[in-house]
Amino acid sequence: HLLFQCAYAKEVWTSAPFTVTLDPSTCVNIREGLKAVHSLLTLPPVGLDRGTLFPWICWALWISRNQKIFENRIFTVKETILKATQDAREWLLAQDPIIKSQTRLRPQISNTQPSLGTITCCTDAAWLPDLVSAGTAGLGWIFSTDEGIISSHSSALSFVSSALVAEALSIRKALSMALELGFISVTIQSDSLTLINAINSKSLLLETHGILSDIEIIA
Repeated sequence: HLLFQCAYAKEVWTSAPFTVTLDPSTCVNIREGLKAVHSLLTLPPVGLDRGTLFPWICWALWISRNQKIFENRIFTVKETILKATQDAREWLLAQDPIIKSQTRLRPQISNTQPSLGTITCCTDAAWLPDLVSAGTAGLGWIFSTDEGIISSHSSALSFVSSALVAEALSIRKALSMALELGFISVTIQSDSLTLINAINSKSLLLETHGILSDIEIIA
């Protein structure tokens, strides 16, 4: 009842940043509830792997319940979700770094000037810390050639944990759109040297490893 069936828990699960909304009424017991949530994907800005967030939501619900009973402290649904997300990220950062050695063809990613005739995509991002949404980001990217701008795009996202994650999301968005537009070869330009080095060396930064994995697949 505590983890899935009480009104507070139901609101937490339905508000959690998953790609699909969980219906807690289908979780008739803990076993069925865990089966329902263990494979849920988080929304891309959260930057967590499949199955990483749900145990921390369970833990946050347990802590919130104990705080209410023993300390008379009340946590809002957003505070509980934020706590679970932060704990999941901290746990992820405590794990061993993951280094990928597989070689793949990908668009060149650099912070240097492109050669004439190539399609260049300049990406950028702005990030604003937010206790409620765990951070808000504005993403932007522009496709151009030496003849001028082809198109420009922007996007706003919540649940973005840092400026580095925002920069990585901007590159991923740009590469996805490049595929949609049918571009065969694109040079990505970013002012985040840390991110550029991580992508070109195929090393996955813990903070952005889920997003960089997506970039690896797209490219």
